[in-house]
Amino acid sequence: MVKHFAFFLLICGFLLTACQNSETANSKSDQNGSKTNNSSDENPPNSGGADSKDITDKNSESYAPPVFNGTTKKTSKRNNLESPAILADVRTGKHDGFDRAVFEFKGADLPGYYIEYIGEPITQCGSGTKVDLTGNGGLEIRFSPAQAHTDAGQPTIFFSDNEQNPNYTNIKKLKSTCDFEGNVTWVVGVSKANKYRVLTLENPSRLVVDVEH
Repeated sequence: MVKHFAFFLLICGFLLTACQNSETANSKSDQNGSKTNNSSDENPPNSGGADSKDITDKNSESYAPPVFNGTTKKTSKRNNLESPAILADVRTGKHDGFDRAVFEFKGADLPGYYIEYIGEPITQCGSGTKVDLTGNGGLEIRFSPAQAHTDAGQPTIFFSDNEQNPNYTNIKKLKSTCDFEGNVTWVVGVSKANKYRVLTLENPSRLVVDVEH
């Protein structure tokens, strides 16, 4: 019995010594004199995914300010470019609380713009042909200096009849009404002439128009 108890104490002493040696090894200083950190990373990578980044990235097309500070009045900004900006794409998106229209241009610079709600009749520039626009009002977006064609006269936008029909909560239809003498105009047909806001995004250059639901 005494032998067994002595043997048990011997084993415990051996295990205690091994544990102390292990803790000493884990806290040894590295070559720079700082202790080695065996814990997990204090700043783990963001696990929110791409959507979380897009919401805060002010150049992401998913970005939206948390408060909708819009207007129903005219909005304009001049930008005297050496040559007209070329419209490369027009697209739309539906979001919580607003609908979005995006106008993408080639190059680093956006043209000047003039935005306002207009009444009927809505017509094509030059010909004066009446434009059939779905909705109860039209938000006109005019760019200058800009063009939606190449120097050879080929269009840079290839929608059927130069229009889109998203039929969202507020944005119902988009229609091109002018591409002439350095002016490009699109009209957004809306169900209600609610507040709109304007955002500018880079890489690529885009003008974003959000219309509140």
